[in-house]
Amino acid sequence: GPDAITRLQRQPRRVVTRAGGVMFANASSSSASGVDLLRPPGLLGGRFVYALVRLPSGWFAAGTDQGVWLFEGRDLLGPPSAIIVPSAHVACLLALPDGGLVAGTLSGALLFSAEALRPGGRPYAVLAQSSAVWALLDLPDRGGLIVGTSAWGAGSESRGALFYTSGVWQPPKSGAAAS
Repeated sequence: GPDAITRLQRQPRRVVTRAGGVMFANASSSSASGVDLLRPPGLLGGRFVYALVRLPSGWFAAGTDQGVWLFEGRDLLGPPSAIIVPSAHVACLLALPDGGLVAGTLSGALLFSAEALRPGGRPYAVLAQSSAVWALLDLPDRGGLIVGTSAWGAGSESRGALFYTSGVWQPPKSGAAAS
């Protein structure tokens, strides 16, 4: 009721509002419903957030204008456990069943193994290089990945909906010799 909202508005940090099972944490001073939505300064509230996914490990990943921010457990409002590719503008994310992550950026789709989801983690592959990636879809029954792109780089031929077979985008098996 109104008393609960007033109490939330007076709390100095980590104000979270629940509505219909959805949790909101926002930088705006008031929403259309009249509820003040606050956020901790300097964390996700200070970023443009384009995508949120939960990883099989239980961690959360946020695709932002300054890379992928990884959060351990349920604490999306605390400091990130890791930030990977901090210079990338991440438009979309796809959590993979093996614990890995695909990040669609303005310069391609970056593929990370579960082990690379840590500070300094690097992608094992880049798909649709030089194209903006706006959508990602895993097709496990077909062994493929669809990457939705637009021609960002001059002369790029990687645009439209691109289908990659598993041999192209899945990480090498452990112990496999690198070619």
